[in-house]
Amino acid sequence: MFFFGYNASLYSQYNVQINLEASSSKDVFLAGNINNWNPADSNYLFRPTKNGLQLAFKTGQKELEFKLTQGSWSRVEKNQEGMDVPNRKHSLQKGNNSIQIIIQKWGDGTTGASTRTEQVKILTDSFFSQSLDKYRRIWIYLPKNYKTDTLSAYPVWYMHDGQNLFDNSTSYSGEWKIDEILGSLEEKGENTAIIVGIDNGGIERMNEYSPWENEKYKQGGKGDAYLDFLTQELKPFIDSTYRTLTCRQYTTIGGSSMGGLISLYGLLRHQEIFGNALVFSPAFWFAKSELDSFLVKNPIELPSKIHFLAGKLEGPEYVKDMDSVRAQLAESQELQYDYVVKELGEHNEAFWESEFESAFKFLNTNPSELVLVESNTWMPKAYPCPGTTVTYTISKNMLPFQVEIDGGKVLNNDAGSSRKLIVFWEKDASESLLVLHKERK
Repeated sequence: MFFFGYNASLYSQYNVQINLEASSSKDVFLAGNINNWNPADSNYLFRPTKNGLQLAFKTGQKELEFKLTQGSWSRVEKNQEGMDVPNRKHSLQKGNNSIQIIIQKWGDGTTGASTRTEQVKILTDSFFSQSLDKYRRIWIYLPKNYKTDTLSAYPVWYMHDGQNLFDNSTSYSGEWKIDEILGSLEEKGENTAIIVGIDNGGIERMNEYSPWENEKYKQGGKGDAYLDFLTQELKPFIDSTYRTLTCRQYTTIGGSSMGGLISLYGLLRHQEIFGNALVFSPAFWFAKSELDSFLVKNPIELPSKIHFLAGKLEGPEYVKDMDSVRAQLAESQELQYDYVVKELGEHNEAFWESEFESAFKFLNTNPSELVLVESNTWMPKAYPCPGTTVTYTISKNMLPFQVEIDGGKVLNNDAGSSRKLIVFWEKDASESLLVLHKERK
C-alpha cells in the first residue's frame, strides 16, 4: 500500500510527538503518508530519551497514517504473535498532539514464503534503463497455455509497483493476486494477457511517477524519463522476446495512487503506444493544476479505454479529483471509460485486489471476430501495426516454415506453393486485419 493523503489542510500546522515505550538495538523510523512510506527516512528517525525513543515533527496533514520500522519492511512492527499490525491512524488536532506507542515485536528481517504462482517469473533483477540510469527488477506473468499454445499472441499490460502485484513476500501490505485472478479466468476459458510488473524505485517512486514536481514534497519531475524507459527500452524488449500483440489497442498501462497518476499521463502522452489505462485511486492531488493544464492541451485523439476507481474512505479529494479529470476527458468521443466509486473502498492493496478482475475484463482486448483466409500469396493489411516487422517460426507436424509480415505483406513462406498456409485474421473496427494463428493444413 502506498498512501498519499491529499493535503486539504495545507495552511494548518499540526505538532506531533510520538513516544515509543521501548528500547531498540537498531534505529527506528516512521514510515507513513507524510513521507512516501519510506521505511528508512532519516527525517523521521526516533531519538533516544530517558524513557525510550521519541520523534517530534510538524505536518500540515490532518489524517496521519503510519507504521514503525527498523529501516526496512522486513523489520516492520509486529504483534505478539509475530503477525503484521494494521496501519496506525490518527486524526490530528490543531496544536500539539502526543501519541504513545508500545511495540510488541519487530520483524526478523526475513520476507516469508513466496506466494507467486508458477506462471510468474522474475525476468531479471537488474534491467538497466538508460533513460533512468538505474537498474530495475522486472516481473512477468505468462498465461498458463503460453508454452503449449505456441500459435497464440497476447495483449500486454505494463504495471507499476511490481513488488505488490504477485507476491506477498515482496509486497508492502499484501499483494494484488493478479496471477491467481488471471489463472482463474483462464480456467473458465476467458481472455487473458501477459502482465509485466515493474518494481518502483523506492525513494525515487514519487519522482518517477509524476512528470511534475510537487512544491511541498520537492519530488516528482522524472515521469517522462520513466515513460521513456517503458516505451523505448522495456516494451521493445518484451515484444521481441515474447509472442505479443503489439498494437496500442492491446497495450495497457496501469497502477494505483501515484501509479494511477503516471498511468493516465502515460496514456495521454503516448497515445500511439497505449490504448488502455487502469487508473486506481489516482493521486491527482500531487500535481492537480499541472494535470488540468495538460488535459486541455492533450485531449484523447485515438480510441482509448480507461478504468477509474476510487473509494470514499480514501478521502473526499480522491473522488472529487477523479471525477473532475473524468469529466474533462469525457469530452472526447474517442474515450470509452468505466467509472467506479466504492463506499467502503480504502487506499490499500486489498481494495485494489478486489476490483482488479472487473477492471481487467473491461480493459483487456482480445481478438474475437475471425476471418479464415487460405493463400500463400494473399496480401493482408498491416499486422501488428503499420510499419513493423514480425517474424514467426512455427513447427507443425514436423514441417517447419516461416512467415514474415512487414506492413501487411507476406514476404516469405518457404513451405512451398504445394502446401497451404492457413492464416486466421481478425477484422477490427478500423478495418485493419490482425494475425491470430498460423498452422499447417
